[in-house]
Amino acid sequence: VACDCWIYWLPPVDEEYEDMEEAEDSVCSPLPYANGLLCLAAVRDQVPDEALPVSGVVRCAGAETSRIILDGTSTGPYQLRPGHNATSISEPCIVAGLDF
Repeated sequence: VACDCWIYWLPPVDEEYEDMEEAEDSVCSPLPYANGLLCLAAVRDQVPDEALPVSGVVRCAGAETSRIILDGTSTGPYQLRPGHNATSISEPCIVAGLDF
């Protein structure tokens, strides 16, 4: 069974910023996601309007595709499927094995 998921970042809430664009501009390179909140949702309606796409790689142990490339242009949906070796309902949930 496939599972759609959305992966996104919420910048830190800081009252000194007047708008979201100013907050995004303040994020320091090379670790742009060091602050804020990295989120995964299983339902599109759970993704807030202020969610931002993420760049990077998600490793998916136990999934059909061993990694998801996040190109920074979309929050999803990304599809996760159990790997071909998953034969039992007692196998751990592949979402639990995600490594960001």
